[in-house]
Amino acid sequence: MALNFCSFSSGSSGNSYLIFTQSTTLLVDVGVTGKTLQEGLNYCGRQLTDLDAVFLTHEHHDHVRGLPVLINSLRKCDPDSPWETRIYGSPGTLAAAQDRFKGKVDLSSGSFVDPLTTLMIGDIEITSFRLSHDAAEPTGFRFDSQGKSLAIVTDTGIVNSSILRNVWDVDFLVLESNHEKSMLLMGKYPYDLKLRILGDYGHLSNDHAALALTEIIKIRNEENKKETLSVALAHLSNENNTRDMAYLTLNNILFENDYIQGKDYSLRILDRDMVGEIITLD
Repeated sequence: MALNFCSFSSGSSGNSYLIFTQSTTLLVDVGVTGKTLQEGLNYCGRQLTDLDAVFLTHEHHDHVRGLPVLINSLRKCDPDSPWETRIYGSPGTLAAAQDRFKGKVDLSSGSFVDPLTTLMIGDIEITSFRLSHDAAEPTGFRFDSQGKSLAIVTDTGIVNSSILRNVWDVDFLVLESNHEKSMLLMGKYPYDLKLRILGDYGHLSNDHAALALTEIIKIRNEENKKETLSVALAHLSNENNTRDMAYLTLNNILFENDYIQGKDYSLRILDRDMVGEIITLD
């Protein structure tokens, strides 16, 4: 009955994660092809029909592009099931996603999630919280089951006190580390796009991810939470970051604040454009 996590893709070209126990299977975002989605499900020992719900963080292409294919595939498996009711997101996200697909999907019967409220699906409790991104109504999610917890914080320009309150005590944190600021500023992106990424409604840089993680570990220590926090860096830019740069930047800043990898935290990086390992919280 352990809580499990698997990334099917994490990056600016596509994002999708599976959270599951023995009896419950949840998908977060569908920013991948039908082929990748099926590969990920097979790797995790699941089928499309095992999905209990799909949670959408926001309506941008790299998070929802596979939604029409997913819904059509589920309709073929079970034509009588009103599958759209098992798609969860903020009112703004569902409306914006429906508008994006211009009639290819009908999300008017989707299920709304409100910030700082919880719901139970199977044996997993889900808590939603607002993010700071240039989308209609972006949402982060926390998942708790069997005494273990994980949270997903990507596509946000800042990590504010509300986000911190929702994630500081989790066992496993998926945290955006999108870009190295110097690479972005010197890179080929248009100036207005650079400003968008760097802004409060953009994406977390390596530096800002490190500072957020520093604050989280500080709170954990103040609250006497002894367990080592497991962190997975996510949504790395292909143009403005590297795995080594993200890893070194975070470790250096955390070390400067007297936090040691292996003691205060452990760090891994989620793969772009490929299914990653199953991470079991037990």
